[in-house]
Amino acid sequence: MCRGLLNRLKKRYYHLDTGFTGTPWLCRVLSENGMNDIAYHLLMEKGYPGWLYQVTMGATTVWERWNSVQPDGKISGTEMNSLNHYSYGSIVEWMFRNMCGINPLPEAPGFKRFRIAPMPNWQIESASAMLHSASGKISSSWEIAGGKLKFLFKVPFDTRAELVLPDADVDEIRFFLRAQGMDGEAMKELGVHQEGHNVVLSVPAGIWKFAYTPLVPYRRTYSIDSPIEELEANPKTRKILEEDYYSHLREGKLPFKKELCTLEEATWGPFSGVSQEVRDELDRKLRAVE
Repeated sequence: MCRGLLNRLKKRYYHLDTGFTGTPWLCRVLSENGMNDIAYHLLMEKGYPGWLYQVTMGATTVWERWNSVQPDGKISGTEMNSLNHYSYGSIVEWMFRNMCGINPLPEAPGFKRFRIAPMPNWQIESASAMLHSASGKISSSWEIAGGKLKFLFKVPFDTRAELVLPDADVDEIRFFLRAQGMDGEAMKELGVHQEGHNVVLSVPAGIWKFAYTPLVPYRRTYSIDSPIEELEANPKTRKILEEDYYSHLREGKLPFKKELCTLEEATWGPFSGVSQEVRDELDRKLRAVE
């Protein structure tokens, strides 16, 4: 299903193609299935259709239709065309649940216990969210700075939160907690443990701060899956294309360039003529670019 969704987005050049039913789920499904970067890209897309298209057109509310106001400033129609509508405003749920990670637990109504599992991305330097729950004010904020992830969580009185620190190493988190004055017995009570690439712990009410170097760099990462336009915009990646890819092509240039999206797609078909080894080497060199 996720591969089909990714292919659909590629065909639309990573623009939205959803209505009232699909929009609330799109970014959540992407973030929760290994495509968090695409979810952020959709949020930040300035072209039509996209949320920031509305912002660049002067919107201060979310429209009912992606093109409620046309590029020339004229209203696109009078039927089904509210300029303040909940449907595409559903992206805010993704901001709370995924970007900042505040989630209820079904077994603990009223946020007596809850989960905070933020999913930062390099496309935004910082984010914060605050929820006035039945059990008190919950807040989650993060920042990407100096190669580190920094978090600040506030857990209200008489509640408990499960914190999920993304791309973290349990030994570094334990070292950080010890540096804050926490002994081994206290950490044992928090249940600090590794789950895949994340560190999970259960904390009582209070203010909790963390800062650590993530297991993967939180910066723009280039690869064979990057759009060709993006690769050509950066002098370093453009040089790799010219030396390691275009030199393999007939006449040293890409035919049908405007019809292609990612570099991986450009390697398809008989006109490319590059081997899997060349593709793998391209991907390796692109990923090394900072």
